[in-house]
Amino acid sequence: MKKKILIIGGHDPSGGAGVMMDANICRLNECHPMTLITSETVQNSQKSKDNFPATEKVFKKQLDFILDDIKPDAKEFSNKNKNACCDRSCNWANIWEVFFK
Repeated sequence: MKKKILIIGGHDPSGGAGVMMDANICRLNECHPMTLITSETVQNSQKSKDNFPATEKVFKKQLDFILDDIKPDAKEFSNKNKNACCDRSCNWANIWEVFFK
């Protein structure tokens, strides 16, 4: 059975980074990626122009719903953007404590 990897991070529409890249790497390593988006970005392969953080309410709702269905074998937290949900609208310390300890 494939290992299930929960990937938390931003969405890069160019596919060069963020959860899309992490999900591709999971698939290449024969794992099953599950993704949670912390922010939508306006960017291309050259530069990032803007960032729209996810709300804590939507993020928590999706996290609860996916974890009710699939239990991850591992977690990847790839969002380090200072304008992202993790620094502005979400209380990641509490989310991390509740779901990942």
